[in-house]
Amino acid sequence: MPYINCYYYKYMKKKIIIFIFLFFCGGTEIDDQSVTTSNQVNSSNEETLEQFAKGELNISSTEENAFWKFIETQGEWNYYAGIFVDAYLDDDVGIDEFLELGVFSYNELTRVYNTMADSYYSFETEFLIDMFTPAIENYYKKIDGMYLILEGIDTLDVQTEERGILLLSEASEEGLQIACDLFEDLNSEEIRSLLSKEDLDKLDNLLPLC
Repeated sequence: MPYINCYYYKYMKKKIIIFIFLFFCGGTEIDDQSVTTSNQVNSSNEETLEQFAKGELNISSTEENAFWKFIETQGEWNYYAGIFVDAYLDDDVGIDEFLELGVFSYNELTRVYNTMADSYYSFETEFLIDMFTPAIENYYKKIDGMYLILEGIDTLDVQTEERGILLLSEASEEGLQIACDLFEDLNSEEIRSLLSKEDLDKLDNLLPLC
């Protein structure tokens, strides 16, 4: 690859691909206290999600639509992120071609992020705000990482490119656990039994992402 040294290319290849499939972000350090706290939070979230599915949680139709819109937008994010990563990992893609593909995907991902942000700012219920705040912050971090990679390659600044790689790797590692925890909560028998067929179809389309 003409625009990155071999050490960072190998490091990036192991790490950057993870970020395509991430949704929420969370901490990576685990101890007994954090596990206990996490279990308590997950239990509380599951109870609230059950209330949400039953219609017992007092949220507006605008918030409910925003909830599903934010989750559905993940598929579009993954599509354009895949274009960025595929081009970046391909040894046969030169600088000019990567910049063309990278800028295109970056612009589309920024658009997708803005759609997520619109959904996020529709939330007024504290539970939904708390649930999606880490996600929106994590996606912004990924946008920042991609921008630094593009800037570094465009200016032939390896240090800037490396900062972008490390930022994406960090965001990826932060995101995985809470993403899978959320999908697990949504896919519990209790929640599935309460969801409409339309919402079940949405959920089933998303589960392979985790």
